[in-house]
Amino acid sequence: MILVYHNAEAIAGNPYISFFKNEPLTILDSQLTCVAEVNTDDLGAAYTLTNTKEKYWWTNELVIPRFSGINCRSTSVGDVFKLNGTYYAVAPFGFVPVQITPN
Repeated sequence: MILVYHNAEAIAGNPYISFFKNEPLTILDSQLTCVAEVNTDDLGAAYTLTNTKEKYWWTNELVIPRFSGINCRSTSVGDVFKLNGTYYAVAPFGFVPVQITPN
């Protein structure tokens, strides 16, 4: 199972810049909001399942929505997945491990 977190700072700022620095990527836990659980261990599948295409992503069989309200944006670059205790940021191409730090 993969937990999906939307990163408020990724949308507000420019998430692409951080991926091209030669330093570990660190994200504050206060920036993240858990929006879903996806019943897969495949990061690529979790990304696909949390993007709206033909239907709202939260209606996919393998997705358990965890957001409040009536809708939620799709997963984007800078958002975070947690798989087996490791956090991964959605990068422009694939996924990169990240450190989550308290405020």
